Amino acid sequence: NLRLVTYNVHRFEVNGTSTVHKIKSQLASLRPLPDLIALNEVNVVDKPGVLDVIAKELNMSYEFFGHVGNGRYGNALLTSLPIKSKREVHLRGGTEVSFTPGTKKLNGRIAQAGETHRISRGLLIVDMANGERNLRCGVTHLDHISMEERKIQVEHVVEELIPTDTGTESNTDIILMGDLNALTRSDYCENDWKRIMVKAERNGWGVPGTDEDLDILKKQDFFDAMAASNYPPTKPWHTASTSNPMYRIDYCFIRSKFMEVDQSKILEQA
Repeated sequence: NLRLVTYNVHRFEVNGTSTVHKIKSQLASLRPLPDLIALNEVNVVDKPGVLDVIAKELNMSYEFFGHVGNGRYGNALLTSLPIKSKREVHLRGGTEVSFTPGTKKLNGRIAQAGETHRISRGLLIVDMANGERNLRCGVTHLDHISMEERKIQVEHVVEELIPTDTGTESNTDIILMGDLNALTRSDYCENDWKRIMVKAERNGWGVPGTDEDLDILKKQDFFDAMAASNYPPTKPWHTASTSNPMYRIDYCFIRSKFMEVDQSKILEQA
């Protein structure tokens, strides 16, 4: 058995106050300790050494991919398993936005008038030894505005995670974790879904309607671990935001020949 945790740490900061110690303590208090911890929105410039501090506390190794701002900001994976290799992938797609002229962007540059910016996303891939089998874990944080852009990104994720060599694929179990910014309609009652629709329209986000982005994973035999385990046993399963949870956007998807799951049964549970 593997225990998995995925956590968007929001730069280890809330309203200007560091949350490094609080998050480190929360992770260290989990029993049994997790085997894999995926972290999104890790800023290693404003919080230097933060991954070393947490990894030491948990007696784990880690890998980090700073896909934004010349390596300053991105995704991390902490693990108790032996690391064999890692890859860093800049994902295709991403919504283009305009900043108010004079805004300092995460890459340190100042936005100019008429300038557009593509919200880039990265995929950290870490291969580990899990007994006699290979465990491949992808950590990512997908587009929060457009489902069409998420579909492009999920297709790229699938391309990168699934081995093309038949022999390698048969010996590789795959886990995808992170803030996917995707919504599963069956997670919500009618009233909650209406609230989500209203907020999406107000923020100028694409209005959610189907599960087309996550369906790309399911068609490649990935299954939603939380739905399959029916945990927690009662809803809501909301993971964000911490102050007023109204979404489940953090996921763990698994693909393994040893874990065949009937997707229709997951829908029945949901």
